[in-house]
Amino acid sequence: MSCKGKNVRKAMKLLILSSNNGGGHNSTAAAIREYYESQGFEVIVRDCLSFLSENVSELISMSHIMIYRHLPWLTDDTHTKIHITNNMFEENHPVRQFIDLGKFSLRKFIHEEQFDTIICTHVFGGMMLSAALQDEDRKIRTAIVETDYCNTPGSASNTMDFHFLPDESLKEELIHNGVSEEQIVISGIPVKKRVIHHMDPKAAKKLYGVPLDHAHIILMGGSMGCGPIPKLLDILSDRLSDTADISLVCGNNTRLEKETRELYASRKNVHIFGYTPDMSVLYASADLFVTKPGGISTTEAAVLGLPMVLVQAVAGWETYNLNFFIDRNAAVTGETEEELVDCCEYLLRNDEARKQISENLLKLAHPDSAEIIYRTLETDSRE
Repeated sequence: MSCKGKNVRKAMKLLILSSNNGGGHNSTAAAIREYYESQGFEVIVRDCLSFLSENVSELISMSHIMIYRHLPWLTDDTHTKIHITNNMFEENHPVRQFIDLGKFSLRKFIHEEQFDTIICTHVFGGMMLSAALQDEDRKIRTAIVETDYCNTPGSASNTMDFHFLPDESLKEELIHNGVSEEQIVISGIPVKKRVIHHMDPKAAKKLYGVPLDHAHIILMGGSMGCGPIPKLLDILSDRLSDTADISLVCGNNTRLEKETRELYASRKNVHIFGYTPDMSVLYASADLFVTKPGGISTTEAAVLGLPMVLVQAVAGWETYNLNFFIDRNAAVTGETEEELVDCCEYLLRNDEARKQISENLLKLAHPDSAEIIYRTLETDSRE
């Protein structure tokens, strides 16, 4: 059938530059992809480091996992302040020059695919994209989305049309670093629709075999299963054996999953899960969420109003996330495993405290984050 003489709308194309060093960047990319596809866009998600080479991407990803699981002290605040600064990402710095090597492959890919919009969920992608589009004549809408509750070092050095931030409190620092106010939009961090429209809590508990008269605690150490998770599970399962069920989510940590399955095989109040790409039903069944303060896990809890006990497993960006929620009375934390379990017991006994944290979380939430990003960029394209 010929389409001659008819108005045929060209399919719009979005490229999302994510990164495999940490699950949060890919989760954010997936949520943005979901919304854009619902609006008729063709969407491609790529690991930005793969434009350097697949081997480099895998090496950086594996190094990230090793540090988080086995050398978390490398990410402490001192390391962050001294070694990971905006200076590392200035134009002539070796780190920036290395990342910019991917611009040639990226530029070729952009020209071949003819993208209308490119969104970065990692600062490395923003750097590479800025270099790739430096002499580009064709107008392509570009943006970077922060996936933690801080301004990532180097983000201000990227030449983007828009910077999407999780909270108003981060705006002043970004302006101070040279980004104009008109380029900054407070969007929150995108989460998938399934998280927002969750199952009935009682039905979810029944699905996981949790007695309705038991509280349900989710225990999670991020996608990498890091932190003092085994010790916490040991104390929680003993002290709350008669009143609560605990579901441990091991993420990609297959060793942790295997060991805990064997150790707790006879414990009816302990449930072990491996990698769980869709946490929505598990969230719906929970009364309390014990987790390291990753940007995505805390955001998903905020959208649901799910009270959190935050575990300082690693520092770096997650220190900012932890402080963000603690300072707003939207979570609690403890210094030791015993203190963290004390926090759990306190919240499970105190309905009013749990309710207050839930309300404070909902005030911080942006369930329409992906839509804000889409409408901002599409409105800009029509001007």
